[in-house]
Amino acid sequence: MNYSSGRNHGCRIIEYVHRGLKILVMENDLLKISVLLDKGADIVELLYKPLDTDFMWKSPWGIREFSKHIPSCSSSLGNFLDFYAGGWQEILPGGGPCSYYGAELGLHGESSLIPWDYYVQEDSADCISVLFNCSLIRTPFSIKKTITLNKGSTVIDIKELLINESNENIDFMWGHHPAIGEPFLSKDCRIDIPAKRFTASGLSYSPTSKFNSGTQGRWPQEKGINGEMIDLSVIPSGEVPTADLFFLEGLEDGWYAITNTKMKLGIGFCWDVSVFPYVWYWQVCRGLPGYPWYGRTYNIALEPWTSIPDNFEKAKQNSTAKIIKANDTIQTSLKVVIYEGLDRVKSISREGEVV
Repeated sequence: MNYSSGRNHGCRIIEYVHRGLKILVMENDLLKISVLLDKGADIVELLYKPLDTDFMWKSPWGIREFSKHIPSCSSSLGNFLDFYAGGWQEILPGGGPCSYYGAELGLHGESSLIPWDYYVQEDSADCISVLFNCSLIRTPFSIKKTITLNKGSTVIDIKELLINESNENIDFMWGHHPAIGEPFLSKDCRIDIPAKRFTASGLSYSPTSKFNSGTQGRWPQEKGINGEMIDLSVIPSGEVPTADLFFLEGLEDGWYAITNTKMKLGIGFCWDVSVFPYVWYWQVCRGLPGYPWYGRTYNIALEPWTSIPDNFEKAKQNSTAKIIKANDTIQTSLKVVIYEGLDRVKSISREGEVV
């Protein structure tokens, strides 16, 4: 499509090709958002222009060109990690590798690996709005996602429509996977979220987990493996390597904020908690030796999800997997807001107002 607004001011859109993959850039005077069209419509850049700060984490290998990358062999995890550039993915219809109604799916399902189309709905200096859409291959879903950005605003508005194109009622898991990294992420960052409790997965593949698998506690403080009290709202420095995955429950409302108290800069998410009632908290602070990170990554992800844990069969067993009826749809919305001048956050409204 090779789209361009033809403006160098206000809100604007431009498409370009990087390493053989199409990227669509949406920006206003304060924010720049880069969407990787040829792989999942991943948001690989979310730049706050006044401080030249990108919130999205970048994997060590970055964006890989599909046609020039030959995996060593097939993996039971699928291809997600081979092509994971970091950033923010839409995950559907499962979490971990699974058999889904007879279809074999790798880590994080299908939607994060296939190309998405787009249609520019509005393009003016005051407002831009783009509809992104895809149809999955092994599963009968399609997704329509509209991202809107207004001039002078640090709020990103996202509206979504999930469609079951089959004649069957089916269970599914659906989540958002925004990975946050340096230079924004540091030991000075604090998490605010209205969760009541958490369960630690223990990350069986991580020797640096601070909690045994299945540990439950009240958010945000609980005793770890060594008996010390750990505050999960404080981001580890990485000086002592650690890696964990937590499932947060009991959310009174759908929002969270990550604030760098030194920079006085933060990023907040708000969403419909009736659709995404859980948050997965993935934390890797230099703490995963061996494949795929080899101890070299520092990032977190707070992921709104329909279901827990990161296993489709277990989510069906505990009745957290959602059901979408035959030929039915689910509508929902999210907002992202960038803010300055705060140490902690008490709430974020559905309109993106930070208190």
